Amino acid sequence: MPKHHVEKELKELTGNPAPFIQLLIKNKADREEALHQLTEGPAHKQLYSSLLLQRMHSLIRSVEHHTGEKFTRQEGITLVSHKEETEIPIPLLLEEIGESKQEAVAEVLSHAPAHEIVAFNSLLQGIEWCISSLEANNSL
Repeated sequence: MPKHHVEKELKELTGNPAPFIQLLIKNKADREEALHQLTEGPAHKQLYSSLLLQRMHSLIRSVEHHTGEKFTRQEGITLVSHKEETEIPIPLLLEEIGESKQEAVAEVLSHAPAHEIVAFNSLLQGIEWCISSLEANNSL
């Protein structure tokens, strides 16, 4: 079987990140661009991103069910990928980093490819929301 067929088959197994991205990005053009970014880069990164984002979406749904809270995207730092000069529509959350250091961290992270920023910012959004929802419901 040709390599691209194996990769397509594997992508189907790892799940579709679109439902989670739709929670994060309401603007259709921005959402389509973010989903396009997730299909960029090496195949292993695409598969990891799909798998992790799909599982994060499942975790969010579970936390919503157990806490009664609805997922909401949190505001944060807007990054522009220096590699592609692309503004990423999913804010970076740096909850555990003091405000005085956030700009320096964001500057370093902005040098990542857009597809990595989309994936990692999405995961951070999900992680931070799950933590805050569970803490608010005394589940942690």
